[in-house]
Amino acid sequence: MVTPARRRLAVFLKLAGIAALIGLLHVPVILTHGVLQERCNYQQKAIGEIAGLWGREQHFTGPVLAVPYACKAPVIRARVVDGKAVQVEEAELQTATAYFLPETLSVTGQVEPEVRHRGIYDAVVYGTTLKVAGAFQPDFGAAGIVADRIDWDAAAILIGLTDLRGIRSLSPCRVEGAPPAAFEATDGGDGSLLPLKAAIEKAGPGRRIEFAFDAGVQGSERLQIAPAGKATTVVLASSWPDPSFGGAYLPAKRHVGPAGFDATWEISEFSRGFPQTWASRAANGSEWVEQIEA
Repeated sequence: MVTPARRRLAVFLKLAGIAALIGLLHVPVILTHGVLQERCNYQQKAIGEIAGLWGREQHFTGPVLAVPYACKAPVIRARVVDGKAVQVEEAELQTATAYFLPETLSVTGQVEPEVRHRGIYDAVVYGTTLKVAGAFQPDFGAAGIVADRIDWDAAAILIGLTDLRGIRSLSPCRVEGAPPAAFEATDGGDGSLLPLKAAIEKAGPGRRIEFAFDAGVQGSERLQIAPAGKATTVVLASSWPDPSFGGAYLPAKRHVGPAGFDATWEISEFSRGFPQTWASRAANGSEWVEQIEA
């Protein structure tokens, strides 16, 4: 006859045995997880090394038209009048820079993916030539910028790329009615955001500035293009069959198939979170770029 005490003991032993078996089964899982985590770390390291040599995630910003100008601003100075120190308001000529975004901006490119190897690990990188074209219509009056003197001779077009090591080629900026202007590094005023500039000729009040240039870019993981134009159109195509469309805007049109994809973005100024024009003395020139990257 089985007593209740023996029955409870048998149930306890069964439960203890099941718990022990579950614990033993977790041992290989824990060991496998450790190996898997180690391999993942090695993979991320290999991908980082390849991206560091080839080019990291690329974010193309611009182009932006920068025009220096001078304006009179009131300043308070201490003066001695009749033996007494008084505060006097005087007009002082101050220099600043006005920034204009394009009225129209078109960017097209064929993105070519490539698999690079580091040991047993693979990393997908890409190369493309972005064909950039558009037009500026700078108008200080319409922008509400009061300028007593505008230095049109120092006008320049600025562009930015997050990883400059990924620039394979950069053609001179072609401006209608002016000689081509080569891009060069800025002097530090916009270095971290818009590090490349091309000085343009024959800019002037009321003049429409039509531009075009080609940028050969290589990078990895992601390619982003800022919708800098009042009306921006971006057309990208690639043989990569599994794209991931992210960022702040989805394509207006897209086709994805085994042979690759093509996608078109159409963005207006009404959906952007940054102004069309700003001045360095009145606003932070990096504001619009920070809002795009958010």
